[in-house]
Amino acid sequence: MLPQLRANSVMPRLVNTDYSPLAANPTTKIRVPTTPAASVGAISPGATAPANVDSTYPGVDITLDQWYASEFYLTDKDKAEIGAGRIPQRAAASLAAVVDHIDAAIYTAGKNYASRAVGTATTTPFATLALAVDPMTQLTLNKASKMGRHVVSGALASANLLSLATFAESTFTGDVSAMTDGAFNGNRRVGAQWWENQNAPVSHTAGGGTSYVADGAHAIGSTDILLKTGTGTVLPGDVVTFAGDTRKYVVTAGTAAAGTISIGAPGLQFGLDDGDAMTITATHDVDALAFQRDSIAFVSRPSMGSAATATMQAMSDPISGLSLTMEVSRQHYQDKWSISVLYGTAGVQSEGIIQVLG
Repeated sequence: MLPQLRANSVMPRLVNTDYSPLAANPTTKIRVPTTPAASVGAISPGATAPANVDSTYPGVDITLDQWYASEFYLTDKDKAEIGAGRIPQRAAASLAAVVDHIDAAIYTAGKNYASRAVGTATTTPFATLALAVDPMTQLTLNKASKMGRHVVSGALASANLLSLATFAESTFTGDVSAMTDGAFNGNRRVGAQWWENQNAPVSHTAGGGTSYVADGAHAIGSTDILLKTGTGTVLPGDVVTFAGDTRKYVVTAGTAAAGTISIGAPGLQFGLDDGDAMTITATHDVDALAFQRDSIAFVSRPSMGSAATATMQAMSDPISGLSLTMEVSRQHYQDKWSISVLYGTAGVQSEGIIQVLG
């Protein structure tokens, strides 16, 4: 099943992944390292060295709180097909369903922890080369690492990219694979690897918050925004703008009433005055996600075994970055198979994630 698994898996291969064959229980927390802050200091030669400073290693705890399975049934005839090197369609479909679920979950975690959004809601992105360059520009302005950048897009957005001669054709790129394959599968363009993912876009249902305004002044760089006077819910992943500032900020922590919301780092790029209005972008799709790999974390472990199961096998694949558990139990002249995954995922560095609206 490994070739089938790898063919369907996109997002786990592109983010900060921690997989292992060691079994774990739901709610287990796994520490995932993040990029530390660093500084430089002037050297002052002298007889005495400066005092040593303890090293700290930042990270985030990802909870294994997502536990899902897909089940299928094989007769003895179906099992004979596996012995002949063929995967029955029902088994392939269940495996694809598990991987699709994980793909969408990682994509959604990134969407809900982005720093900003580019593009126009309800309009498929990448109609021009400038729109393809824009996410990379935002990542650079956010000082996200230039190593390990990716853009994952859905079919319609990828179709626009294929229609851009300067982006797709070998005359301009020296790469014929995008046009011959009809899709972007890691092709390098404008500082990132571009991928088409059948599980994108992901729809975002906007919160119902209205009439919120800033409560007090907020300086450039603020990520916590105090709101007043409005009503309704502001949700993680909502795209908001403020009066006098055309930038589209992404909410990483919302509110159900007047109070504080958080927006992704590096925060406000234009100061707010008391009473500046906030507008929430209506329900829309996130047609593409641009990110630096260490900005999204994904952890998977096989679940603990049970003596009541006839056969249980863990599979940890370094290519797809997934750890799955397969269980088999005998029924009346058929076997019940279950492919399960125990995982956790989260955005961890919002300055390295950009939503592309559609």
